[in-house]
Amino acid sequence: MAGTDSSEPGCNQRRQVRRIPTQPRAQKTVLKILQAATDILIDDGLGGLNTNRVAEVAGINVATVYSYFPDKLAILQTLAERFEDKRSTYIESRTGELETTNDWIKWHSEVIDRMVQFRLEERGGLAIRRALLATPELRYIDDDSTRRSSHARFIGLRAHAPEVDEDQLQRVAQITTELATSLLDSAFRDDPYCAETIAELKRVEEAYLSLYLTKPTRRSRPKRR
Repeated sequence: MAGTDSSEPGCNQRRQVRRIPTQPRAQKTVLKILQAATDILIDDGLGGLNTNRVAEVAGINVATVYSYFPDKLAILQTLAERFEDKRSTYIESRTGELETTNDWIKWHSEVIDRMVQFRLEERGGLAIRRALLATPELRYIDDDSTRRSSHARFIGLRAHAPEVDEDQLQRVAQITTELATSLLDSAFRDDPYCAETIAELKRVEEAYLSLYLTKPTRRSRPKRR
């Protein structure tokens, strides 16, 4: 576009940290910066985050912050990438179970419950997630995480949909992943979260997936004598 400085980072462009810490002391400094930024997001939200405030909370000189991060967006980017990587990695770690389980409904219910706990237990997770969604330049991080989770779910679903075209099943996996992410975000607008929204998410996922997947087989209980 005419008049645009190509050196300026645009939407969906990753910002580079200025220096990758390799020594323990430098790694400790970066951790202090990230912890300080997390504290600020928890207490004051995205509006309170700036490099001067990060330096103050971390107890370091602002020049030290700039030696690792060019601006507050790069700090938030690092926090968001770490948070979203944990989210995607968990889904990927459960793929094998989805492939072999006889009850995909139970699997999805358990994963949703774990995602709820993850957001509650991960320090600053809710604040980081909200800041990410409020920052258009970093939405690619959410997109990448959703893409990873969707692909992992697709791999697991294939065992339960042998007659469904792979392209269609990929769309099903993408839709359910995006639906779960969106409704989890919606549920956590309440404090601590809206349990009714989580329950509705489970019902909607089960109803939608039942259109494509084979009915779960449950072990019959032995009859009492």
